[in-house]
Amino acid sequence: MALVSLQNVNLSFAGTAILENLSMQIEKGQRICLLGRNGTGKTTLMRTIAGELAPDSGEVQIAQEVKISYFAQNIASDLDGSVFAIIASGLGEKGRLIVEYHELDRRCRENVNEPLEPVEALRQKIDALEAWASLDEIGRITTQMGIDPD
Repeated sequence: MALVSLQNVNLSFAGTAILENLSMQIEKGQRICLLGRNGTGKTTLMRTIAGELAPDSGEVQIAQEVKISYFAQNIASDLDGSVFAIIASGLGEKGRLIVEYHELDRRCRENVNEPLEPVEALRQKIDALEAWASLDEIGRITTQMGIDPD
């Protein structure tokens, strides 16, 4: 069974067809990349799959176990905090602890007199949640994108 299925999807804005008789499926294990010039419907397709836009006609089916997310083109104006904190905010409690650790680690590197006891207590919490991989992943994301996490 397909994870995502679109059948004869049509969507237009102000009379201009953006998606026209689109049928497609995404199967488990497939890797998909959307390429196209600006204004050709890439974001509209993603917003339709994510359920943010309803098609004028046709059917969009998403398997129950699938979670859809994407990076929006526009950065939200209400974001607050460092790049690191914003990325980690999507990780719930793990993210909150990772941000706390990141900030504490930065302060310890800047000030040798910073007490180390809070760092150890935080490490134990992160160990218990097995959240270290999240810290590594955030580091990979910011490095690959060439973004200062702070």
